Amino acid sequence: MEEQSKEVAQFLSEQTVMAEVTSVESSSPVLKRPSEDLVLKKQFDGELDSLVTWLEDTEQVICSSGEPTPDDPSLNDQIQIFATLDSGLRERTMRVKTVSELGNKLINLTQKGELMYE
Repeated sequence: MEEQSKEVAQFLSEQTVMAEVTSVESSSPVLKRPSEDLVLKKQFDGELDSLVTWLEDTEQVICSSGEPTPDDPSLNDQIQIFATLDSGLRERTMRVKTVSELGNKLINLTQKGELMYE
């Protein structure tokens, strides 16, 4: 009987500690912040890397296409290339906005001294 009482007391003690830890974790933004900040930074890095890659690829296409002339037989091909580039630019407008917003969040957190990722 005494052994069972000790086990019950220890179980209740462990449950109380776990409840207190859970309460502190849910009420303390400091414990959550490093992982949230890291997610924000990784999201920013991923979006920015995607845009930089697209810009580098686009630069290569533009540089390799040469300057079009009216009597160039491949003028229609070049028009198609630039139409595709224009379409790609329009498609990435939202990604540029996302990168800008994420960058501003990171800047604001850094200026406030609240950024907590490693």
